[in-house]
Amino acid sequence: MNIFLIRHTKVDLKESTCYGISDVPLASSFENEVKFVKKHLANIKNVVYYSSPSHRCLKLVNQLTKDQPIVDARLCEMNFGDWEMIPWKDLEKIKAFRNWADNFVEVQTPNGESYLQLYARSVEFWEKISKETQKNIVVIAHGGSIRSILAYLNKIHLKDSFKFQIDFHSITKIEVQKDSEGKIDYKIAYTNKIT
Repeated sequence: MNIFLIRHTKVDLKESTCYGISDVPLASSFENEVKFVKKHLANIKNVVYYSSPSHRCLKLVNQLTKDQPIVDARLCEMNFGDWEMIPWKDLEKIKAFRNWADNFVEVQTPNGESYLQLYARSVEFWEKISKETQKNIVVIAHGGSIRSILAYLNKIHLKDSFKFQIDFHSITKIEVQKDSEGKIDYKIAYTNKIT
């Protein structure tokens, strides 16, 4: 079984804005990015689609399949709570932000969540789908959830997970195999494929 982790397409938002769970508009490059993803998945059969409930993920998955995707809230991007849609430069002036920046893995954002909470739900989702019997699974998600899954599979600390570059509309392929005793083995075929 192959699992494809695909980040949503580029958003139409200043890069300096803090956003996670908020719905944000998509960039005009959407159609071209969809073409790349479609082309890459063209020869893949027997696919089950999963998606974050975010509009930016649902719009992509609805271009990839006529079937109803399985929408799973565990795939949501990090909830930055009170900091959603505020410029990072403004957040940097707040003491609570500096405390969070010193330990962004464990410290929860005001009325939001910590990276560790995002990681926990992402891994819970991964553990579920990796036991499925389908031949192929496509997951449309976010940079945070994809990095969390890669950190888990590579057994690295979350603070080091940003070494994984996960660009908009990029595809990460993970091959999942079960041995005769039912033990699951993972092989990361590639990450961040965008061309």
